[in-house]
Amino acid sequence: IESREKAKHDEASRLFDAKKQGEQIGIAKGEQMGIAKGEQMGIAKGTNQAKKELVIRLLKKKFKELTDDITESINNTENIEIINQIIDNIFDLNSIDDLKKTLSI
Repeated sequence: IESREKAKHDEASRLFDAKKQGEQIGIAKGEQMGIAKGEQMGIAKGTNQAKKELVIRLLKKKFKELTDDITESINNTENIEIINQIIDNIFDLNSIDDLKKTLSI
């Protein structure tokens, strides 16, 4: 009877240890996934910011001057497709009014 109790205790102890090890592995994998996702988001945010800065530089070169509302609209836009549209069509923008239409301002 005593050896049976010891075997039950040992089995319970092994199960507890396995559960604890599984939790630690899960936490480590979750942390790794979180770090990778954070890195991806940071890269995307940096890329988008660089695009916005480039668009502003190109537009200043093309139109000589940009108003604050245009610069703010470009910097504050969350829709990067608008920035991509300006990049793709920069040679077709003939006026500040064309640009404002693209930016919806």
